[in-house]
Amino acid sequence: MTLFSVLTLILHCAIPRETVAMVQWAAHNHGLSESILTSVCWHESRLNLDPAAESMCGVRLHGSYVSDPAESVDIAARSLVRRYNECRSWPRALAYYRTGRGCRARDNTHYARSILRLAARIRAMRRRRG
Repeated sequence: MTLFSVLTLILHCAIPRETVAMVQWAAHNHGLSESILTSVCWHESRLNLDPAAESMCGVRLHGSYVSDPAESVDIAARSLVRRYNECRSWPRALAYYRTGRGCRARDNTHYARSILRLAARIRAMRRRRG
């Protein structure tokens, strides 16, 4: 089952195919799980469906949000891989991504748990649906 189909089933909304393609490209290009990147971008902006979101994947550069979706997803993928390589665990890497405070950052908002839970649902649905 395609990522597009799984997201439509799990999230109960139609994500534009172009958005899904951007996420898939960035994940593949940076050696990152599609489910992790998708979950981060869903949490940050509902995969760019939330009109109030300033960045598709919550990316900031020099204190300003990156508004271009393709740039945001690419930077997010690269950053997530770096954080994981530094922290060696997804909960710590995701807390670092969220707070910018390093691998020892506390995740008081349960951000990592939410991301990992959705990523697991996406992976499970893809396996079940073939």
